[in-house]
Amino acid sequence: MAGYITVDRGNEESKVEMIEKSYRYLKRGISIMIFPEGTRSPDKEIGFFKRGAFQIAIKADVPILPVLIDGTGGILPKHGLIFGSGYHISIRVLDPIQPASFTTDNPEDLAIKLSSLMTRELKELRARHLSTLFLKA
Repeated sequence: MAGYITVDRGNEESKVEMIEKSYRYLKRGISIMIFPEGTRSPDKEIGFFKRGAFQIAIKADVPILPVLIDGTGGILPKHGLIFGSGYHISIRVLDPIQPASFTTDNPEDLAIKLSSLMTRELKELRARHLSTLFLKA
């Protein structure tokens, strides 16, 4: 009912359907949110970015809006149904990356570029958070 676009990771046909449905949404002017790692990070660091999100952005010729979300790992354990509490979450919305600045039609290259950007920005976000904590102490 919410219009979620699902994917069965082990099913190639499902991946193709997900990409096509995402493309159709974008062409109708509907924004979509994709987590390019495909799952939660086991070590709280940015993992390998899968190419699907970038394949879609290139095909649909739409900007990418990178959003960092840090600190959510313990809120809902991977195989749990009970939410944790008392977590500090940081969110940072980066500048949009316009299709003209992709500099490649290769989704793998774009994934690497974005992964590097997000990793750099996450380090800055965490450094700022630490300095804020020290100022409050």
